[in-house]
Amino acid sequence: MVQSPQPGKLSFDQVLKLVGKLSPPEQEKLRLELNRKSWGQRFDDLSQTIQARFEALGVPVEDEVMAEVKAVRAQRRSVNSPAQIAAARKNRQGRAPAQGCMRLCLEVSS
Repeated sequence: MVQSPQPGKLSFDQVLKLVGKLSPPEQEKLRLELNRKSWGQRFDDLSQTIQARFEALGVPVEDEVMAEVKAVRAQRRSVNSPAQIAAARKNRQGRAPAQGCMRLCLEVSS
């Protein structure tokens, strides 16, 4: 037998009796709701654990990654002048798109 509940609270046995009075569809609905809450709590706990590990490892967040990408792009733009980019685009005209794109990528990056 479960300990007697605090005043104003139901004991586990009282809850079981109340659940037993529900119709089978209502019992199934209650089971699904309890299961959903259980999975939701597990997901929240797992999310917090993952976040704590990321913070402990110093893994960059999305803003930091995007800042790095922008810095690399800016550096590439400064290395390849607009004239070089325009020349590469002009050279690719008349070629199949895949070849032109590949050539442009190779010419701009070199």
